[in-house]
Amino acid sequence: PPRSTLFPYTTLFRSVGTLTAVTFGCIPASFFFVLALYLQDGRHLSPLSSGIVFTGVGAGYFAAMLLAERVAARLGRHILTVGAGFLTVACLLLAASSGASTSVALLPGLAVAGFGIGLVLVPLTAIALANLTAAHAGAASGVLATALQVGGALGVATVGVVFFGALPTGGVTHAFAVSLLALAVPTVITAALTRLLPRS
Repeated sequence: PPRSTLFPYTTLFRSVGTLTAVTFGCIPASFFFVLALYLQDGRHLSPLSSGIVFTGVGAGYFAAMLLAERVAARLGRHILTVGAGFLTVACLLLAASSGASTSVALLPGLAVAGFGIGLVLVPLTAIALANLTAAHAGAASGVLATALQVGGALGVATVGVVFFGALPTGGVTHAFAVSLLALAVPTVITAALTRLLPRS
């Protein structure tokens, strides 16, 4: 096949958009993983009660879904930077409130986390693939979805090591806080990578 046909497929796997998807993909899956461990093993909540606490994330995500299209129309790729910034703030808020006596103290941080995830995840595909032709959109979308899944697997493995490594020294609450600080790293990297995505 001519080089023009092969080019999009060979470069997608090393593009900034794919790297951004891998880096961002590390965050939601590993965040939910350590949050579930913290709520059930640290706060001794039942699965149902833990699910109710998780609605804080859902509320923030729902708000982001309502606003993302309009915000993206004004900010373009910078909406991803803003979303990653919200995620960084959420990690710090939750780390600070992890030792609170009530789970209600977690809700602001959880809502901010959901809002940040939504601001990145909703427009990510459109922005990352902005410069590709319609003929390659399907394959490119598949690569991006795969990158998100790969990032999720890497994130759970890496943050899981951090969580269980910190567990013996300070218990579940300490391990959760340390994991959140570790998760702040890919949020900052995601914010930096979004500056290199297509402007259109």
